[in-house]
Amino acid sequence: MAARPETAGTAGILSTRSEQRQAEKRRVFDRLFSEYWLPVTRHVECYLDVDAEVYEVVAEVFQLAWERLRVARPGGLTWLLRIAEGVLRERRRRGDVREPVLEAVQKNVVTNQVEGSTLDRRDVLHAMAQLSERERRVVVLMYWDGLSVGETGEVMRSRPGAVRATLRRARDTLRDALEGES
Repeated sequence: MAARPETAGTAGILSTRSEQRQAEKRRVFDRLFSEYWLPVTRHVECYLDVDAEVYEVVAEVFQLAWERLRVARPGGLTWLLRIAEGVLRERRRRGDVREPVLEAVQKNVVTNQVEGSTLDRRDVLHAMAQLSERERRVVVLMYWDGLSVGETGEVMRSRPGAVRATLRRARDTLRDALEGES
């Protein structure tokens, strides 16, 4: 008489499958973390100037990424930046972050002058202050984070055409402001 399979064996198989899914999720997450930790950190540094707050927000971004991660379709940098934007938006709502993008530019504008240029950091900051918050966000995402028009649109949840129009307005405003400074 053959022995009946026990339910403990079935539970063991299910447990093994669950462990395999968790291990695969961990591998995917580790790859995302190692590839995108620095770009996400640099993005958050545009909005916060206290290192402890930056790392707190980045940790929250990756915690949310872990919770939302779909192994079959893991997100990339734009997905993580969208999560970061949400975390920062919540901080702004609570009053934890003041003038978000302008402070980013003030903190991160390169202070070295371009050879032959009469512009300095103050000129660039003054010009950036004349942009709307949306225009400043587009400038930071495209020029600081190095995203394409499509990726910027994905982060901002805007159509590429709207991003291009916003970028065009921002460039015109910056050009006018900077030409007046020289």
